[in-house]
Amino acid sequence: MSAVRKIGFYGMGNMGQAMLKGLVKAGYPVEDLLIYNRHGAVAEKLAAEYGVTAIQTPEDLAKASQVILFAVKPAILPGVLQALAPVLTKEQSLISVAAGISLGQMADLLSQEHKLFRVMPNTPALVGEGMSAVAHNEPVTSEEVQEVLGIFNSFGKAELVEEKLIDAWWESRALRRLMCTCLSRL
Repeated sequence: MSAVRKIGFYGMGNMGQAMLKGLVKAGYPVEDLLIYNRHGAVAEKLAAEYGVTAIQTPEDLAKASQVILFAVKPAILPGVLQALAPVLTKEQSLISVAAGISLGQMADLLSQEHKLFRVMPNTPALVGEGMSAVAHNEPVTSEEVQEVLGIFNSFGKAELVEEKLIDAWWESRALRRLMCTCLSRL
């Protein structure tokens, strides 16, 4: 990543925590990592543990971040994007790890001009060994693609794929990793 941009995490469940831990471990400046969780105590605990900043409201997170990682359940993401639409800008990189929510669905909730990423990490990301498929829409620049790949490479490996192939990519990588794990135990 050439220039350090503030990264905001919306949602600090298992995947949000894995991504945060990966970035901290990779040496991303903690003063540029912001976190929000609907349960404020979770965000405060993680802020104390990692030296990052806990943000009190989703709107404040959106206003303070140049990159926002939405690590929420798929059923929640549309409502979150609709609520934040008035404060999200077209210069921000917006990243969703919500399974099954397409770039088109996100664009319908925001606009075609927003810089959107759809990422499918797998569960080994929780221990720093993940494989993530990354897809993006048209307004995204090559520098922003490299930045997002760098984020996901911090806790495993990331690969750029066409969105129409994202589910097949993920399934093949997950199956391969599972097979290797099982065979290594023989």
